[in-house]
Amino acid sequence: MRDPGRLTARQRQVLDLTADGLTSQGIADQLGISARTVDIHRANLLRVLNARSIAHAVAIVLRAEHAAALSPPASPEGRTAPAPATSRAGAPAPDAAAASPAP
Repeated sequence: MRDPGRLTARQRQVLDLTADGLTSQGIADQLGISARTVDIHRANLLRVLNARSIAHAVAIVLRAEHAAALSPPASPEGRTAPAPATSRAGAPAPDAAAASPAP
């Protein structure tokens, strides 16, 4: 399963710091843990994401975050809210009541 939401907070920290270019020792120093513990967190996050490499894991997370940012917000009932109507040019569609002249 490739659900980034299943990562622990520490696994996500290790992934983020790895994506920032830090080495295992650099991550260990920043988080106050050993480099071996960093390597264990990396191995576990690869397993959770079913990723082939750290680069693949970063790509999985970025794609999931991008998809989440593009999806419409859920309504209070848990259903996805309908997208607002737009004109062909992509501008918001004029309101029918506002478009008709007043009597």
